[in-house]
Amino acid sequence: IAFNSVNLKSDALGLPIQELSGTLEGNTSELRVKKVSWLAGLSSFTLDGALKNIFKPEPQFDLRLNGAVSLEDIDSIRFVSYGGIYYQTGLVFAEIGVKGGFKDFHLDYRLDMTGAEYRLLDIIHKSKGTRNIYSFTGSVRGGDKLTIDRLKALVGDSVITVSGKVGQLMAEQGIDIEVESEGANMDDLDKFFLFFDDINGGGKVGGKFSIKSIPGKPIKLAGRLIFNEATFRLPILEGIFYDCSGAFELINNHIFLKKGHGRFNDSPFRITGQGVIVERPEFTLNVEADSLSLQDLFGKPLPEGEKPQEIRKVTLTTPTSTPDWTWNLNIRSRKGDIGQLHYQDLNTRIRYANDMFHIDPLNFESVGGKWRFIGDVALIEDGKAKFDAKIDVVDMEMGRLLAESFGGERTVEGKFNLKIDVAGNGKLWRDMKKTLTGRLEARSGKGVIHRFNLLAKIFSLLNVLQYLKLKTPDLAADGMAFNIVSAGFDLKGGVARTENLMVDSEAMRISAVGSYTVPSGDVDMRVGVMPLVAVDKVLSSIPVAGHVLTGDKKSLIASYYEVNGPLDDPEVNAVPFESLAVGIGGILKRLFELPVNAINAIGAESQGKGSRSDNMMRE
Repeated sequence: IAFNSVNLKSDALGLPIQELSGTLEGNTSELRVKKVSWLAGLSSFTLDGALKNIFKPEPQFDLRLNGAVSLEDIDSIRFVSYGGIYYQTGLVFAEIGVKGGFKDFHLDYRLDMTGAEYRLLDIIHKSKGTRNIYSFTGSVRGGDKLTIDRLKALVGDSVITVSGKVGQLMAEQGIDIEVESEGANMDDLDKFFLFFDDINGGGKVGGKFSIKSIPGKPIKLAGRLIFNEATFRLPILEGIFYDCSGAFELINNHIFLKKGHGRFNDSPFRITGQGVIVERPEFTLNVEADSLSLQDLFGKPLPEGEKPQEIRKVTLTTPTSTPDWTWNLNIRSRKGDIGQLHYQDLNTRIRYANDMFHIDPLNFESVGGKWRFIGDVALIEDGKAKFDAKIDVVDMEMGRLLAESFGGERTVEGKFNLKIDVAGNGKLWRDMKKTLTGRLEARSGKGVIHRFNLLAKIFSLLNVLQYLKLKTPDLAADGMAFNIVSAGFDLKGGVARTENLMVDSEAMRISAVGSYTVPSGDVDMRVGVMPLVAVDKVLSSIPVAGHVLTGDKKSLIASYYEVNGPLDDPEVNAVPFESLAVGIGGILKRLFELPVNAINAIGAESQGKGSRSDNMMRE
């Protein structure tokens, strides 16, 4: 029988057969197939061989199939599709030989998948162009049980061999195989396995292990893998592991990482860990390092105005998510950097699942204080991230923070406590600043303000004659000592607003209300200043204290200022009390909290006539 460009269509065939050509010749005992070729979709095939006893209960065949198989078609070609491949694209050159009967036959094949891209389960992602050739010899018994005599997988220049058995082949269940490599190159493996990012790594991984999988039961692993001077990067971290050595022990459904060591970016480290292979695999890594920076883990923030680098995206036949794995990172570091902060004794627990990092807690010491961070960082659409965090800081030295983080001299001495509850989102920090929402509370102990441009400008405007020629503090010489600095800010849309910023010292009390815009660094505030030394001196030396305290217009001895512009160099203008806008309750409340001796003096002078302090509050 000769075929010449015959077209066939049947549901049993899957894709229609086109351009079928070739010859079938023989008799009832043997049918010879000679150069039979056809097209199916974008794939082409050629078949040669013979079929014997075709009309008997157990026919035999000896066939050789050569083909250029388009993986876009593979799910539509009967007897070829494999459900464990999540997507596939590109071209595979196949040479397949089968010999035997329909239930028991010998199989050998060679698949050159260098020009293909495919993803197998949540383990392998092979890109186009990476050398990848499979050579197989084995047999099928009972129609569904595969014995692998030898499967050699060539990945780049690395060779991985597999032997064993696969039961219920078409259902992809019942696996009992051994995998072995004398030393696969890390540079090849990171182009193939989803455990790693492709960074052209170095070093080798070798060993032997077995995999047993029975339907309805956990997978069983056994064996050992050694990695030597390997360089690689994990998908969830920005930094690179260099020159790493150690061992993996595989026991049942667990993988144990033992005695790992190397460098993480520039820092020597030691690492142990384990993974459990279940429906949703989970891995835990314990890292101890001499020095780690935050950018080692999550990347360096881009400078203002710089655009992020374009990331190469792989075109997939069918969209697919990243591996559905869970990672737990337990990290200790002796020193390092978090942004501009230099820290000591950092320890943290980070859990990554469903595109979210959960950090609980991140503890470290910096600028004299103890810091604690708890929060979530979620990866959302278009490369953006959103975060929600709580930060507690105890006994931080504000002067060191400003000097070490921003350079220059220490402008403030004293310890501060901070409580921050903040959330935001964006692709870059400059975008996130515009979305900040939450609450910040700050409170200090005793300290000294040495240099602060805003205060210097206010002091230069103070009319010291009205305060009995008392001097304002000289910030450049001795500074202004304070007892307490406290404030509460409400954050919304990147703007922090306060009604209760207060600086309390022996010399004066300063209170402010207004806002600070985080993205621009601008302030818009109303500030009140009351020299408390002047009040005390007036009350102790002048009998008619109330008149001196309040003046002809019954207003408290205080000065008021409008502050606008950049925080480091704002514009400061003195304004009369009557011209202040509404919303200055915070200023008045803080300024009226006079020292105890002043209140007592007022009370004595007003004995029998009603409380002078009450009258002042009413005014």
